Amino acid sequence: MTINGNASNHVLFEALETEWLGMAFTASCSTGTDDRHVFSYVDFKNTSDAAIAAGSRHGSSPSSNGNVGNFTMDHVTFTDVGSAFSHGSGQGTVVSMNEFDVDGADSSCFNFAENSVVSLTEGSLNDCNTDGNSGDGAIINVAGSTGGSLFLENTTISNSYVNLIDVDLHSVTVSNVTATATSAQTGEAFGSSAGAGGEVVLNNFDADDYASVSIDAIDLVMLTTVDFGSASISLYPGGLSSSSTTGASGDNAIFDDVTAGNMMLRNLQPGTFDDVTIGDLSISGDPATSAALNLNNLDAGNVAISGCGWNILAVSMTAELLSSNGCSAAANKIIVSNSAITHTSPTESALYARYSDITVGESSVTSTTAGSNSIYLAQADTNSDIRLVAVTQNGTDCADTTGATGNCDVDVASSSGEIWYGGIATIRTYRVANISGVLTNDFKSGHTVSAAVIDSSSSELFEVGSHITDVAGSASVWVITGDESGNLYEDHNLRAFGPAGQNETLASEAWYQALNNGNFTIGSSIDLLLEPAPVNFDGAGMDCNWMDSYVDPDNGAPLPTNGTTTTGATIFEFDGTPLTLSADLNLDGCEVRLIGASLKVSSSATSSPVLSLTNGGKLVVSNSPVSTGAVSAISPTYGLHLNIASGTLIIDGGVLRDVAQDSTTGAALYIGDGATLELINGGTIYGSSTTNDAMATVKINGGTVNIADSSIINNGQTGTALWVEASGGSIDNIVVKNAADGIQ
Repeated sequence: MTINGNASNHVLFEALETEWLGMAFTASCSTGTDDRHVFSYVDFKNTSDAAIAAGSRHGSSPSSNGNVGNFTMDHVTFTDVGSAFSHGSGQGTVVSMNEFDVDGADSSCFNFAENSVVSLTEGSLNDCNTDGNSGDGAIINVAGSTGGSLFLENTTISNSYVNLIDVDLHSVTVSNVTATATSAQTGEAFGSSAGAGGEVVLNNFDADDYASVSIDAIDLVMLTTVDFGSASISLYPGGLSSSSTTGASGDNAIFDDVTAGNMMLRNLQPGTFDDVTIGDLSISGDPATSAALNLNNLDAGNVAISGCGWNILAVSMTAELLSSNGCSAAANKIIVSNSAITHTSPTESALYARYSDITVGESSVTSTTAGSNSIYLAQADTNSDIRLVAVTQNGTDCADTTGATGNCDVDVASSSGEIWYGGIATIRTYRVANISGVLTNDFKSGHTVSAAVIDSSSSELFEVGSHITDVAGSASVWVITGDESGNLYEDHNLRAFGPAGQNETLASEAWYQALNNGNFTIGSSIDLLLEPAPVNFDGAGMDCNWMDSYVDPDNGAPLPTNGTTTTGATIFEFDGTPLTLSADLNLDGCEVRLIGASLKVSSSATSSPVLSLTNGGKLVVSNSPVSTGAVSAISPTYGLHLNIASGTLIIDGGVLRDVAQDSTTGAALYIGDGATLELINGGTIYGSSTTNDAMATVKINGGTVNIADSSIINNGQTGTALWVEASGGSIDNIVVKNAADGIQ
């Protein structure tokens, strides 16, 4: 059926007197479903049932359980109807509406069949489910879907009674939707009961007049700029009864700027959990991966962690209390920093740990009940440690250089528990740079520093915290000075690592003993010289994921990083570090920066490691104040193999030499379709000698080039320095030397 009105002449379906039943589409079709039913500028008014029913006549058993043809509609309105669109049940029916309005529906404004594929854009819904049915709302569908989707965008909803959206379609996206009601509703603002294969994306969604939210999706959960008011939100992958089902994690689980009531997370491990404002937070079950769950700017009531092996970092958290109940198989590890706990509970302590290690640093606890009726600031139970570092209770310090001050109410409830006390010291990291002929300490930002407390026998007990140096190369580090058992601590092993190198200073070393009266405790300060540590890339199957998971076998440090690319891949940054490539490495999307660092490729008669740039991977070779970044072969005889398939090579003042010549491409460095070369700011590429004058040191054939103020230098007046054809970009102020042909 095709019905076409226009902007000035709508087609109207309306009863002559009071109400009419509505339209029914009953014949399924396996082919020719696209645009089978097209309505444009059509108005429906005063129906006693669905204005459009797909799959059967109104109130009858389905004539078809299959797709009755796609519905494509624009500029359609539904006024005082039973519902605008309802199943019949035409399973899998495709419904697309753009520029739509529903004003008054006895039951749900939309009630779709199982597996429906629905797109609703640029619309408004008003007074859905005026009969107040418990299972109806603005948008629902028949349960039992094994697929299907809902895409709802740029829509306003006012007065959807009882529920708002409740579906089990497997892919649901709600974007730029605002829902309001004149009074609080008792049902769900959003419900998605699709488990396996379920994906939920909510963006800029405001619906704060409903009681609850439930999301059972397993594969993908993304909530950004979402306001559910005080509605409780439960996230149980696979449903409430599927207690062992692992849910989404990492980039497939995003919570950013979310407001709700109490939140329950089970077996779900968000990769982003930022600016979440809720009631109580419950995290239960087991984490999907070993990665840390970062809670940034969480504003919550009671924060309760249960399950095995959670690794949680909470920064700038505001809460009423924090409790962690781990298990003997895998304890929970929780670190809280720069946070505030406002504690008023008459039954629970502000901090409680069982089978858990909780470290709280640079944070305040304000309590009206701690110190009475077995309520404490911190209570360490079975196999647990609570570490209070620069923590205050009601404004008073819990620790000083002699351990506990006695000003904070604590309890060690088990012989296997302990409470530790500490405060703040300072570490600065630096490299020695030759600046204008003067050796100068060049303090380095972005480096990880830590202090690990040792006992009187010099045995290392644990790392207290991990911190990043600021723009001045300085970081406040956490140190331990005592425990509840009465032991005192004044020494720590110190470590630093990052792009400019590493440093491990043990308390037993002579120069450590000469500083700070032989101690490193609250108020102490030390400068650590960073020394480049050689790295040999010699593993099998090396790519960006391999680099992400790399751990130094000697000190446990990861590769140094400096943020992420626009696509979210890691940027690895080496400042003066000597690197060796002994096996194939594929930079398949990530970025490697060599800042005054050297990368030598270990080519030989029997081994030819290949450095590949694919999927937008990038290699940047630049200088530091004291050294020139360089990529070369250990043996120029064999050369290095560089394959830029779909990536970018940037020589920014650095040097590239010894690239092996390839007779197939007629070049050493070949920049083909999808590849980019930038040679800028005095960068230099050196070519090897050749017997073929057509052999190019750099050949741009279909790729992109940007050369400015740089050089390509051949060997022995042989070969071609630069060959350009079928390419785009710019070449300005280039120097070519020692070639038979300079530029072709």
